Amino acid sequence: MAERITKAQIEAKRADYESRYAAFRTDAKIDQDFLHATTEWALDLLGAYIGGFPKGFRIKAIPIARMAVEAAKNTVMAGEVPDVQVSLRLAEGEEPSKTKETRRKKTEQFAHAYLHEVAMRSAVNPFSELLRKLYGLGPGILTFPWDAGAWPKDEEAQHDAWPWRVEAVHPQNIMPDPYNDPPRDYIIYDNIPLAVARSQYPQLDLAEGVGEVTRLSYCSEDWYAVYIGGQAVFDDAEDGVVENPMGMLWYELALSGMG
Repeated sequence: MAERITKAQIEAKRADYESRYAAFRTDAKIDQDFLHATTEWALDLLGAYIGGFPKGFRIKAIPIARMAVEAAKNTVMAGEVPDVQVSLRLAEGEEPSKTKETRRKKTEQFAHAYLHEVAMRSAVNPFSELLRKLYGLGPGILTFPWDAGAWPKDEEAQHDAWPWRVEAVHPQNIMPDPYNDPPRDYIIYDNIPLAVARSQYPQLDLAEGVGEVTRLSYCSEDWYAVYIGGQAVFDDAEDGVVENPMGMLWYELALSGMG
């Protein structure tokens, strides 16, 4: 296991990663604006990105970019769930035995069933969103942490429980380790509504009223930490850093080369 990381080291990594991803975040913001152009943005702000129009010209932004992304998504995934095909590793000329073929089919059936549960049990289909991020912004990141709160103690209830929280994270809000391929850690630094923070982390001393508060999350194969408004969520652990409960990174990064 790697040496325990400290809060100061996490903050230093955050500043370093933000600097490395600054240009990408600027470009991704422009792409995002084009994909989700509002009438106000189209009429008043689009000219700031693509100038050269005569004075008084009024722009009508047809959602061509979004249509192209949706068309690209539909060429990869038909329906709500990605297709899965499991093949056997056979020597040249080898015929699969009944046992191997039965195992292959059962593995394929399990994969289909699992992906169907992921798609249907999530508020937003993570596979569709992942493809939209890949074609619209370039990178896509799927996160799948174990949600201990969703795993009931009653063994009977466990049969219908779904203890994974699967979602496609917006690439502007998460920073993979830029120095290693694959990344060795991920940092999320964003703002969340105070009301949400108070609900999720009632043990913290957070301000009342409306507004937002910063969230800093760190995850490696060995260590995990979350700070809300600078306060450690795991306040009984040294520097707010605990061992990763899954023992693995629960993020998967994909790069399309587009966006």
